[in-house]
Amino acid sequence: MQADRLEGSTLTRMNARWALGLGHLLAIAALPACTEPGARHPPARTADPRAARPPPGSPTPTPTAPPAPSPTTPPAPSPTAAPPAARIPAQAFEPARRWVTQTNLDTYSYHARHVGNGDGYLAPMIRTRDGGFLVVGTRRAPGKYRVGASRPVVAKLDASGAMQWERDYKASGFLDYEGASAAELTDGYVVYILSYVHPARGSVTRLLRLDQSGRKVWDTRLRGEGQAHTPFPQNVRLTGSVLAMDGHIYKDASDTAYGWKGTVDLDGKVLSDEIGGPNPYE
Repeated sequence: MQADRLEGSTLTRMNARWALGLGHLLAIAALPACTEPGARHPPARTADPRAARPPPGSPTPTPTAPPAPSPTTPPAPSPTAAPPAARIPAQAFEPARRWVTQTNLDTYSYHARHVGNGDGYLAPMIRTRDGGFLVVGTRRAPGKYRVGASRPVVAKLDASGAMQWERDYKASGFLDYEGASAAELTDGYVVYILSYVHPARGSVTRLLRLDQSGRKVWDTRLRGEGQAHTPFPQNVRLTGSVLAMDGHIYKDASDTAYGWKGTVDLDGKVLSDEIGGPNPYE
């Protein structure tokens, strides 16, 4: 993409409106995540001490022993979600990083912070169950930027960083691409690709499911053409059998961004697409 692309941007030749929304995002990227405070509960009700006082002249009640507890089978523990996988240390990805450098692959810098995470967030490079790696990125023609010269690619590497396969995932209707991130499934992978109808617009989100050889199982495109009414997910997370996304959206040609959340199942079906309140990053 051209040199004036903002740091961490997903856009090419981004206009001021997209820069504004992304500027808000970058401004909070270093802040710790915050959670909504829990609901405030009323204080526990206490008994009126006067109610426990017997009337004058009444006989003193004889204390009785509490009934013996009847033997019961202890309740089974409630099922809990499996704990998240431990974070993979950065040095474990050195073979993949070396391959990325040697092959001049552009990776999506905004999702680089998710590399090695154990929370299900899609990342530009992941460690696979066979000890190898899956890497997502963008191939560009050398020299000056040219519209239509980019290709989103996914590559599978072995444990030493040697390439086993690489495939590109261009699609009709788009001029430019950024390969963003991926997560592993039991029988393949899910991949997030930013696709541009025009490089001066925002990206359209594509989610792909691949088999273990990189062949497409499905390719789901979220709504919009990169302008108003186009959701811009900032994070994509695999939670069980659902891809959960959060980010922002513009309702019209104004500069006001609104919060956005969506989910897609592992059959490629969009389950939810919800718009929240204005200025989600403030």
